[in-house]
Amino acid sequence: MSSTIDVLNRLSVAHSRSLPVYLSYAGPWIPASEGRSGETLLQVAADQKRMADRIGAMLLDLGGTVDPGKFPLKYTALHDLSYEYLLGKLVENQRQTVRTIESCAADLTLAPLARSLAEEALGEARGHLEILEELTGKAARS
Repeated sequence: MSSTIDVLNRLSVAHSRSLPVYLSYAGPWIPASEGRSGETLLQVAADQKRMADRIGAMLLDLGGTVDPGKFPLKYTALHDLSYEYLLGKLVENQRQTVRTIESCAADLTLAPLARSLAEEALGEARGHLEILEELTGKAARS
């Protein structure tokens, strides 16, 4: 079983190195007709950064260090693709993030405060997935 510090670092990386966070830095082209979608993407990224900060604070409180990890290299090929295609990739990425957070929460059964934070992160991640799925459906209907 992984240590609480290791699990929290996995949880932190899932948030701080997500595709929405990457795209908030890379700035993909979003058509003017999709302005709200772009705002939503930035809000998801902001939520993920905020959660990463909270996880980092818990890591430091527990005497650990924050290992920020790196963005996956495959993200570099995504910022110049069509917005509709990109939304599909965001949904795929968010589904993987939800699975990662579920695994982290399960690994934190012996650390109630850390597990509580992981469960909060899981609820937020599921909400983000629903939002991204909605945007994907709207883009497909356009």
